[in-house]
Amino acid sequence: MVHSMPKDEYCSARLRAHTHSIHRCLISLLIFLVGCHFDTNKNVLRVWDWWSPVEGESTKEYFRGVEVTFEQQNPNIDLRFQHIPFGPQYIQKIMASIAAKRPPDCLHASIIWANDLYERGVLMDLRPFIEKTPEMADSVWLPAALRYGRDGEYVYGIPIEHDASCILYNIDLFEEAGIPTAPDAFSNWEDFRRAAIRLTKRDKDGNVIQAGFIVSGFDIYAYLPWMYSDGGKFYSDDFRKSAFNDVPLLEAMHFLQDLQHRDQVSFPITAERQDFQLFLQGKAAMIIGGTWSANVIRDQSPQMRFGMMSFPQGPHGSGRGGMTWTNLFCIPKSAANPEQAWKFITYYCGLENAVWKLRTLNRNSPLAALYETQDWKNRVKENPFLDEIPKITESGGLFPVVRFTEMESILQPLCQGVMLNNLTPEDALSEAQKKVDAILTRYYAELERAYK
Repeated sequence: MVHSMPKDEYCSARLRAHTHSIHRCLISLLIFLVGCHFDTNKNVLRVWDWWSPVEGESTKEYFRGVEVTFEQQNPNIDLRFQHIPFGPQYIQKIMASIAAKRPPDCLHASIIWANDLYERGVLMDLRPFIEKTPEMADSVWLPAALRYGRDGEYVYGIPIEHDASCILYNIDLFEEAGIPTAPDAFSNWEDFRRAAIRLTKRDKDGNVIQAGFIVSGFDIYAYLPWMYSDGGKFYSDDFRKSAFNDVPLLEAMHFLQDLQHRDQVSFPITAERQDFQLFLQGKAAMIIGGTWSANVIRDQSPQMRFGMMSFPQGPHGSGRGGMTWTNLFCIPKSAANPEQAWKFITYYCGLENAVWKLRTLNRNSPLAALYETQDWKNRVKENPFLDEIPKITESGGLFPVVRFTEMESILQPLCQGVMLNNLTPEDALSEAQKKVDAILTRYYAELERAYK
């Protein structure tokens, strides 16, 4: 038998039920929020990096592994990457965050910026941390990595990438032309020139259809590795003046100018020329690349057989050369969590992550111990070009770091004038020397006033 309920009583019951339902939802929400509070009651560690997962699947896998592994090892830390595009906006954001007193806890710093950030007094001295952390001691790094991030005993950056300019070459095209494929087959510039001529193919009208070597000389980066292989220097020993207006860089500029215009081993210079793509397509036997190029080649042209070599000895050099740089991880002085930031740097720049980076990205490391691991030896068997990377990085000269961003705007049009054959190397370097020395004089005068 069904009993009816008066309307007002029915409404009251519905209201009570509805209220109880709301209470249950609120309690559930409160439990959820409390749970979230306890779950996120960790130290949030903010890391800025220009490397980004959007660069490809392998990079995505790399960052996923970094976050999972570090947070497993440090359950009280919530690691949060912020990926900022490489370029002027990166350093602008850094300085703005410091001015706002909310900098990242640690940051990936290009050597182009790290010296300037240090000189501005915003980077912490990491030496006290190093002294308590044997795995980050000076002795663990390859010698060339210690050129950067240091001013005497003051350490403002820990090495992370250890990169160098190199010559990339197509092994199939070398074999087809009967040219030795060993990375040290060219002992000097003339050996290189003769090979580039042999590797160049032309159509019936004399137009280059396969470049022996794609000459790139529109910026100073293209000339400096050759200058170093010829025994040159960019700065004076005290970094207060330039030293590049000398025989080695003059010879390097003439050498590349002649390869382009006299020997014509390269495609014509145009704004549309895509050097790396021409190399991937098998239309260029040699180009200037970097020790980081392997992963890109493997992703875009997995069947390509290629090698890497340092730059052969120049007329006034004493051995092979190139240009090497080591990017850094730094902690701002006003960082909120320096101890946790150091934990991250110790992991991120350490051997465990170096092996992970090798597995996922085929990247090397400034850590000497990596090259003794079985992982490295196995990778070398699969990718013989990797065996050359430590030799290339250790033979390279200094990447200009003092006020280089400002200098670049001066040097680039002068380099373009040389490569277009509109300017002699002598005139270009004479003009560059005056302007670069003026920048350095002003820069050091400003520093001296700031520290008085």
